[in-house]
Amino acid sequence: MREWNASAEVSDDRIVIYNRSTGEFTWEWYFKNHVPESTDGGYNDDWSHVNDVDPVGEDRLLLSPRNFDQALVVDIESKEIVERLGSDDDYDVMREQHNPDWLLSENGTPTILVADSGNNRVVEYAKEDGEWVRTWEVGTGSL
Repeated sequence: MREWNASAEVSDDRIVIYNRSTGEFTWEWYFKNHVPESTDGGYNDDWSHVNDVDPVGEDRLLLSPRNFDQALVVDIESKEIVERLGSDDDYDVMREQHNPDWLLSENGTPTILVADSGNNRVVEYAKEDGEWVRTWEVGTGSL
């Protein structure tokens, strides 16, 4: 949820879990509490530009803050970032991505398949020996 606090000149961009039955937010996670202010050039009225949130099992969420050039996995209970693919302005990994999907390969290896919009490709990364490794891509030059 994009939220600019004009009086404090700070981004209150957040992710929420909303209970439709009670009409209440049951969980909130603020980007400013977990991501350096300098990310994407600093706070602005479209700082994170989140374009996708998906559950990963029962206890984690996969977030796509497009303007950060990252996909983040957040533990719901601890509110800690437990996985991070990409980094701010590292366009070799991702640039202004959309719709990352958390998948498991046949041998159980975690993978992220993502539309890497700024690089005009769809790319897959697998977690190997604690690092994200590009395992597949298709894009403008390969179609």
